[in-house]
Amino acid sequence: MVVIQREINDTIENEIEKLNETFLDLKNRASEVRKQGKDTFMLDITMIDFLPKLKMAKNTYDKKDLLVAKKIIENIKKELEIIEKGSNFDHIKELISDAFEKIRHEKFKEAKLIYRAIIKIYKILSKDEQKVFYKACFEIKSRLEKSKK
Repeated sequence: MVVIQREINDTIENEIEKLNETFLDLKNRASEVRKQGKDTFMLDITMIDFLPKLKMAKNTYDKKDLLVAKKIIENIKKELEIIEKGSNFDHIKELISDAFEKIRHEKFKEAKLIYRAIIKIYKILSKDEQKVFYKACFEIKSRLEKSKK
């Protein structure tokens, strides 16, 4: 077997090392998010794709392979930020729960403030998501109107 030595490209090696370090940091953040009970399935699938692409870039020194690895890192970052921040769907769920809790304890002014926040989020949800929350929003509004009487 003949082994062909190739020159080491320090620039690409440094980029690969930075990508690997970034990946390890993102992997740790994903672990923390997972421990909080948040769904990381799609993130995990994306992370599985990264290491083979990084190895390919390391073996070929091809800039295209390096760009693919960078793109995957960017996708992982975006997905992780969305999971960490939480979606509007999750946020409105929490707000609805809080509003009902305030109404139960007859704290109608606080419930009304929460209801305003709910409506702001409700308006930017998709039509399907709006359908999920319509009855709850209507119920909160009705109870707040009854409290005025």
